[in-house]
Amino acid sequence: MPDCVYRICAASDWIQTTAEGRLPLSRLDQRDGYVHLSTAAQVPDTLRRHFAGREDLVLLSICGDRLGEDQLRYEPVSVGSGRELFPHFYGQIGLDAIFEAAPLSLDETGQHRLPAALVQAIASAGDPA
Repeated sequence: MPDCVYRICAASDWIQTTAEGRLPLSRLDQRDGYVHLSTAAQVPDTLRRHFAGREDLVLLSICGDRLGEDQLRYEPVSVGSGRELFPHFYGQIGLDAIFEAAPLSLDETGQHRLPAALVQAIASAGDPA
């Protein structure tokens, strides 16, 4: 299991997280019964597929070892013509598991600028994606 998993959320969700001490569940999370997360390598494609052009986003870096291995599962998801293992968390993510919140801005072409720490994590050999 990688050390970190990532959550892309609206800035308003991050504000709510800091106020309430836990990450609110999205409608999709509520429907599916788990929190949708990404590995470092999956973040760029997740941004393109689900958050293109949005400027109100924050990338949360989450310590996988603070989530509980029994509730964090890597499950196959259809992506394009293949399948990929995505991290899903079956529970609520507390503020104590989140070690960084990086606002995501858009560059001049409308693509999200990735935080340097994420770029480094993508380049590392430890990411299973």
